[in-house]
Amino acid sequence: MHVASGKKCNLSDVKILVEVCGLDVNRKDSDGKTSVYYAAYYKNGEVEKFLMGNNANEQDKEMGKFAGEYDTTIQEARQKAQKVVRDYEKEFPKGTPMVCALNHMVTPKDHTSHFSN
Repeated sequence: MHVASGKKCNLSDVKILVEVCGLDVNRKDSDGKTSVYYAAYYKNGEVEKFLMGNNANEQDKEMGKFAGEYDTTIQEARQKAQKVVRDYEKEFPKGTPMVCALNHMVTPKDHTSHFSN
């Protein structure tokens, strides 16, 4: 159900999982996150509202929203920093220490949030 509550789902799938299959809306996945966390993270408002109407945990919803906003902010900052590096590279050779340092700072090490643990 966690996948169904995420980015590319529709409400009817989630309704079937909850109403027909009887899945627990507050069950945590292997990362300790619930379905409402993912719905809030991906701004899937209609699924989020349905899950909250079925007693989903409010704190999980708020953490999902916060993590989603945080990750979006980080991605936007990284994109701006990468543009600065590209502009800087136009004036200085790629191998210079400053360019190497800037590239290291703006290149993601992985694709996970600080909230993924």
